[in-house]
Amino acid sequence: MTVTITTHSPAQTQALAERLAKLLRPGDVLAYTGPMGAGKTTFTVGLARGLGSSDWVSSPTFALVQEYRGPVPLCHFDFYRITGVDDLYATGFFDYLDGTRVLAVEWSERIPDALPEGAIHIRFEPLENDCRRITISTPAGDDRLAARRVMFPVSPCAFLPFIFPPTPWHTSLLFLCAAAGFAAAQGVLGHCVRACAARRFVLSCA
Repeated sequence: MTVTITTHSPAQTQALAERLAKLLRPGDVLAYTGPMGAGKTTFTVGLARGLGSSDWVSSPTFALVQEYRGPVPLCHFDFYRITGVDDLYATGFFDYLDGTRVLAVEWSERIPDALPEGAIHIRFEPLENDCRRITISTPAGDDRLAARRVMFPVSPCAFLPFIFPPTPWHTSLLFLCAAAGFAAAQGVLGHCVRACAARRFVLSCA
């Protein structure tokens, strides 16, 4: 199954990863692809937070791998400098495939034959400004993305940050709607969602 989402800020990219983390389990491998500066490390910040880690997340470009502690440990690889299988052995990559942690692999296109068959592929495409198109694909038989209510709650209040970029009027609207009560807020924001979804939010499933 494939899901494509357009985010409009680093905060939204992190929030998406945090929701995806709720669907992950130890042993999952996330194979990132996309150009430099496409939001892969930003996404991993939200992923680590969603897995329960409070460790500082940084790009492992020179260290090759960063490990983040938590209820489900996360190992973050950067294979930009990898040139072959021998380099992979030097990083200890195969030792990490022990089913006890989640692996996030940047530049996974450099090691296609080393990825497990059940890897989840995530493609990052930079758009204008801070917008990113993120495509998440699971292998055949893995229907976790079908439970996308976990990733994309049906409440209009939860959808709104993905429809509008963070702005002062956006924050004020959320505050006023919350003060007015959930029922009223749902009606107002539902109208906003229907009016603006086609313009500011992209979600497709296949």
